[in-house]
Formats: sequence, structure tokens, C-alpha cells
Amino acid sequence: MAKRITKARRERMAQVLDLREAGGSYRAIAKQLNISHEQVAQDLSDALTEITREPAERVRDMELDRLDAMLLGLWSRARRGDLGAVDRVIKLMDRRAKYLGLDTPDSSSSTNAVATLLDQLIGDSTSDADPGA
Repeated sequence: MAKRITKARRERMAQVLDLREAGGSYRAIAKQLNISHEQVAQDLSDALTEITREPAERVRDMELDRLDAMLLGLWSRARRGDLGAVDRVIKLMDRRAKYLGLDTPDSSSSTNAVATLLDQLIGDSTSDADPGA
């Protein structure tokens, strides 16, 4: 789960990033902002993470908008039974689900499947063992 960043911390993160870009060392930035150099490192790390995450989220949203526009153009044809349009709609829906992570396997069901396979393997190996050994 993403951690919630307060407005004050976000402002400090921006200051840390600006000072670091200007060539400030962690200790110099810490002294100037009256925080620990460990906090400088954490603020810098979080700021850089947000910088890379936001463009990725914007790109994903833009791609979802494009898929929506294509879906809108095909929807009425698909509803009338145009099999080519139905096929395209399904592919668009599949792509949308992938972007949104809807097809990610449930970790508990994956864990249960692995446990079942391990139990079967262990059961098979013990039944093959020599009973006199």
C-alpha cells in the first residue's frame, strides 16, 4: 500500500531535491533544513520515486483513454453481432484489464495451488519409497 505523504513533507521533499540538484551534500542539506541526513536520503528517495511514478500513471491513463475511444467506436457494431467488432472489443477489454492489473492471479489461490502440487509430489515420492528401507 502506498504511504500517504503530507503537504509539509511533500514541500520538504521538493526542497531536498532542489538543494541536491544544486550540488548540496546530504549533511549540508540536513543542516540547512534542520533534519537528519537519513531523513534527507529518505526524502530524496521518495521524491525521485514520485517523479518516475507520476509520468507512468499519466501514460497509463492516456492509454486507457485511447482504449475507451476505440471501444466506443466499436461497441454498437459489436452489439449488432459484427463478429469482427466483437473480437476487437474483447481484445480491447483484455488490454484494459492488463493495464489495470485485473488479471493478476490471486496470491492466495496461487499459494494454495503450489501447496497442493507439493503435497502431491511428497505423496508420490513416499509411496515410491522402498517399505523395507
